[in-house]
Amino acid sequence: SSDLSHYLYYAPLIVFIPYAVAITALRIFRHNRATVPFIWVVLLAVISIVPYRIISEPDRAVKYYPNASFPSIANSYLNLSTLFFNHIPKLVMPGIYDTEQLYYSPVIISQRETPEQMTIVVIMTEGITYDHMNLYGYERDTTPFLSSLKQDPDFIWKPGISAGISTRVSFVSFWNDVRDPRNTQQFIRKPTNLFRLAGKNGFYNQFLSAQGSNLLRDSGTEYIHVLYTEDSLTPVSGEQNDNSLLLMARDIELHDKNFIVFHTRTAHAAYASNYAQNQDIAIYPEDGVDYNQMLVNTYDNAIRYSDSVIENLIKTMISRVDGPLYFIVTSDH
Repeated sequence: SSDLSHYLYYAPLIVFIPYAVAITALRIFRHNRATVPFIWVVLLAVISIVPYRIISEPDRAVKYYPNASFPSIANSYLNLSTLFFNHIPKLVMPGIYDTEQLYYSPVIISQRETPEQMTIVVIMTEGITYDHMNLYGYERDTTPFLSSLKQDPDFIWKPGISAGISTRVSFVSFWNDVRDPRNTQQFIRKPTNLFRLAGKNGFYNQFLSAQGSNLLRDSGTEYIHVLYTEDSLTPVSGEQNDNSLLLMARDIELHDKNFIVFHTRTAHAAYASNYAQNQDIAIYPEDGVDYNQMLVNTYDNAIRYSDSVIENLIKTMISRVDGPLYFIVTSDH
């Protein structure tokens, strides 16, 4: 965070200087201003549009989240509308927006004893489906490393179903361990958030992602001790994409108890651009085939590269970690 602290100086200037100029201009020219009777009624009606839509369609409030392409004043308006007419009401008055009364089984968290030294590494790949993995019977050799582990008695592999078809949706459900997406209180209060529970049990939480920080909204970043995303990985490692994760793994700070997450990007469209620096991995042709076959080939190449990233991350962490070490490899969706 100290590496990015100098950026914080610009935020107040960007926000306050335009407002200061506007207020000063209004004061100087206040005697020359024309007034429109009851204009405040029109202004109030316009300001009420988004709050009204959020109240009438609370399950679709995500439509009114900030957008990087919007002006800052528009994002402020959306943020405040969502906060005061969706998040706060749901927090203080659970069930206020439910069209039917829904009941959920109480969340039960059991305490387990853990050794004084223990490291859990989660390698979360981007968008890999198991029906394109040789490990699960796909005819192409897309996962040579993972397939080589089949005979290892400590290696367990099972097909999984994602909580959503996009990273933004699947992330918040995965890290909060939410079974029913309608149980919004679990997202808000985070009783089962994996980073929160790990921290309570003495683990040092680190999250390194080759993707943007916007994907982590509501995922429990307040419980992560060290957080690097696409916005900050490249300046630190000097590399782009998943190569940056491999470099960071060599120098990552280790404690007695570690909960470490590596989030890759390669199997994200456009696939070929994400493994461009590792063309030796690309054994399926990108040129001379029709468009649909090109998509399949580049996707399979991306999975092959992801498999090599997984191999290098596992080998690096094995060489660096003392004590019990566990790996969990999964896809985000």
